Amino acid sequence: AYTCGNTYVGRGKNHMSYVPVVAELFATGRGWLNEALNDPEFVDMALLQGIEMDGKDFSDIKDLVDRAVETGSWLVLAGHEIGEDGFQTTRTRMLRDLVAYAKRPDSGIWIGTVGEVASHINHQRNASHQALKEGLTFCATFDDGTDAKVSTGDRKLYSAKSYDDSKRQALTNLPNEVTWVKGLGYYGGALEFKRKAMPVVFYHSDQNIHYSNESWSGTISLWLSVDPLLDLAPGYTDPIQITDSGYDDAALWVDFSDKNPRSFRMGVFGDVAEWNPDKIGPDQNPAFTDRLVTANKPVFERGRWTHIVISFERLNTREGKAALYVNGELQGKREIPEPFSWDLQKSKIYLGLNFVGLLDEVTIFSRALSDSEIESLYRLPGGVTSLID
Repeated sequence: AYTCGNTYVGRGKNHMSYVPVVAELFATGRGWLNEALNDPEFVDMALLQGIEMDGKDFSDIKDLVDRAVETGSWLVLAGHEIGEDGFQTTRTRMLRDLVAYAKRPDSGIWIGTVGEVASHINHQRNASHQALKEGLTFCATFDDGTDAKVSTGDRKLYSAKSYDDSKRQALTNLPNEVTWVKGLGYYGGALEFKRKAMPVVFYHSDQNIHYSNESWSGTISLWLSVDPLLDLAPGYTDPIQITDSGYDDAALWVDFSDKNPRSFRMGVFGDVAEWNPDKIGPDQNPAFTDRLVTANKPVFERGRWTHIVISFERLNTREGKAALYVNGELQGKREIPEPFSWDLQKSKIYLGLNFVGLLDEVTIFSRALSDSEIESLYRLPGGVTSLID
């Protein structure tokens, strides 16, 4: 419960302009009459949702308490005076009933000050973020340029005159069709792909991806800003493709289909000799389309950022599987029973193949993240940079 007078801190009439100042000066801040529960995982500590408890009986509060227990939420009750009754007064009989209800052995309720609860939540968040950070093997935030901010291998971004040329040479300059732009990213800078072109850009996979030929798990995360209908040129478009050979041979990628209206799909393919020994083309091959996961009406817009995650586990075993997430929500899973053989030194992290738009925060983890971790990654304040810093 939160009972206090009102102190206003800010630089303008719009209450949202107060939030950065509150965050800088105070451990917590709350709104008034927000009438909503707080999600402990993602709530902004500078703008907690407060629900009025003045003039209410316990019967008015009980449903809120029960809903908070059911959903694992944080209920912040805000009031003014405390007494038997009166204007802007929290009733003592309501507080007595609330405390008695919370003290039941199986209540699942913790009553504490906002400071106590906030401290506990921040501790849990920090532990969760530390676990994410420890799994990082590669992260290109593009905040200060194209060098990866986190890298256990080569952090340089390379280019080649074409996809096939990338298997033989690597240039250190960006092609004219690709540029690093400052301040246009999800946070900070981004890579901008200005038009469809033959040249490709890529990072080397060696050491940046912890590949295993026995049981390999990991997570790939990136952000896209694109209008598929208006921005993309005809043909298939792969915002990211990771492979040592080609899109259908031991490869992980997401793509937009070749015709409008575009479908957004995930492909995780093991060795082509295993799943497609006759090398039938993708358009005539059910074995190819059956291995795709198609997102359910994802939202892509110019000027709006969309979060994409490929999570995979136990590749190179009969229990291999992969999943696609968009904006923290699972879109689908599929099994990957065939082997996934790589020459790691030849493998590359290709970015923006035939893509036109903005791409940011390419991040790779050495393990498959859980659903809650992927949602947390999607909602990270300040983006993945805040996780690293």
